[in-house]
Amino acid sequence: MRFEQTKDVLEHARSFHQRISDFYHDLSEQTGQQRLKLLLDYMAQREQELAGALKQFTEGSSREVLDTWFQFCCDDETLKLCPDALLHKDMTLDEIISAGVALSQCFIDLFREIANTADSEQVRAVFQNLLESEEREQKKLVRNIEMFTDL
Repeated sequence: MRFEQTKDVLEHARSFHQRISDFYHDLSEQTGQQRLKLLLDYMAQREQELAGALKQFTEGSSREVLDTWFQFCCDDETLKLCPDALLHKDMTLDEIISAGVALSQCFIDLFREIANTADSEQVRAVFQNLLESEEREQKKLVRNIEMFTDL
């Protein structure tokens, strides 16, 4: 178990979303299948927006919250394993959909763990807010994917 500041965890999560967005974008550029390209472009844009939201969230948070230390079991390398295990160059439409939901679940689990274990009430509130936001985004993702697959 290592110690992290809130700002570091938020940066790990932002970087994670950005890496996923870049992966989807690169995959979209390589595919000739129009339907797959549409899905990948949507997924890349979604991840880019989530990365941007985390950046804005960080910029809007107080120094007191951002500089708070707490015990944390994940770091950038740990977060990196989640997309690396799910994402590969020859993904099918179904694999992309499954990976998108699973990656979203990685964030839900991460934010829930931090919210449940943080000593600081302010840090707990930050990660509870992020947890609720990620849960809403996951529901939106599932709903949009269902509409997309009905096309």
